[in-house]
Amino acid sequence: LQQVMSNLIGNAVKFTYEGEAFVSFSGREVITEKGGRDLILHCSVRDTGIGIAPENQKRIFEAFTQVDETTTRKHGGTGLGLAISRELCRLMGGDIGLESEVWKGSHFHFELPFGGFAEPDPETQKARARRKKILTEKKIVVLCRQSTLASLINHLCLRYGIEAIVTPELTQHQMEEVIQMKPDCLIIDPASQPQGQLGRFCGLLNRHGIPWVGLLTPVDRKPDEATFAEMKVDFCFKPITEEILMDTLCNLLGKDEGYDAKDDPLSIEGARTFAKQHPAKVMVVDDVEMNRKICSKILQNLGYAEVAMATNGAEALEAVSKVKPDVIFMDLQMPEMGGVEAAEKIRAIRDLRRQPIIIAITGHALTGVKESCLAVGMDDFMTKPIEVGTLKDVVTRNYGKLVNTAA
Repeated sequence: LQQVMSNLIGNAVKFTYEGEAFVSFSGREVITEKGGRDLILHCSVRDTGIGIAPENQKRIFEAFTQVDETTTRKHGGTGLGLAISRELCRLMGGDIGLESEVWKGSHFHFELPFGGFAEPDPETQKARARRKKILTEKKIVVLCRQSTLASLINHLCLRYGIEAIVTPELTQHQMEEVIQMKPDCLIIDPASQPQGQLGRFCGLLNRHGIPWVGLLTPVDRKPDEATFAEMKVDFCFKPITEEILMDTLCNLLGKDEGYDAKDDPLSIEGARTFAKQHPAKVMVVDDVEMNRKICSKILQNLGYAEVAMATNGAEALEAVSKVKPDVIFMDLQMPEMGGVEAAEKIRAIRDLRRQPIIIAITGHALTGVKESCLAVGMDDFMTKPIEVGTLKDVVTRNYGKLVNTAA
């Protein structure tokens, strides 16, 4: 999946001179023949690039095919990317579709079946319900000229019951009308207005106590917080996600209802309090790089700034005496030395200041696997894919062992 998305996004950026490349994911639930629930993942990559002529669209997925020799000379590439992407999709049980128009852009999309439909954990559901309660019926003006971004923000607002009024720009008269309207908040893309005009408008909002959120590009510098300390202002970086936008809006609009980001597990600040409440040195052991990245990213989002890594049990065994981790997330099936053998050998080390908590991680929960893990001294067991709520529960459930050992 990563390879397919890398190919499609790379092409979208490469062949788009003006406008945008937009990536979206959605899922739908299907009921299996046995009455189970599966997830169908829909992925879409749109761009406003050079497009592909109808006569070239059928052969674009053939190996070593680009639209013409000029394209190859100008943009490089082997011509294998789309052929590989289609083959990978078919191997995963899906296929790629394409709609395109010359000089208007292209739309590549595919669907893949995923076994198993995971419900959000109760903590996440509760936090989202609280956010929705704070934001429902709020009126927000969205000042954004970029149609795709404006549409995304509008969609997210509707999901939380927010009335969004979207406009690509404001005249001086319309600015005054917005002030008189007294919306609960504005979301402002600075690219939508001339800089001087935008500065005066934001000054008006500040004088009238109307909160606003400024959207920044990844290369922008976030303004000094001290400058806006007395104002109801915040900023968030593109690309905009549901978590980032709703976190920002709740921070601005939820204070009167007792909202505190530290208590919200979906907020960046709230998530990172977990590591403060459960301080520990953490190690992730897995032979698959993507699994290590995902697990370490979740841990970093929870506030664990440094996560040690090992690619198999032998590396973990060697690192334990140097790193002295408090918690080890250990994959079971790895080359050279698997997780069960590594855990058994770690438990046999006598000169450790204290034994770490060892959490087994596996892609399946076969009968007897959990028992064999516990039998060699592992403390708990998790199945992939790893979810934030499950990981937090496992650490919380076993954290007392660290405290008791230290005492």
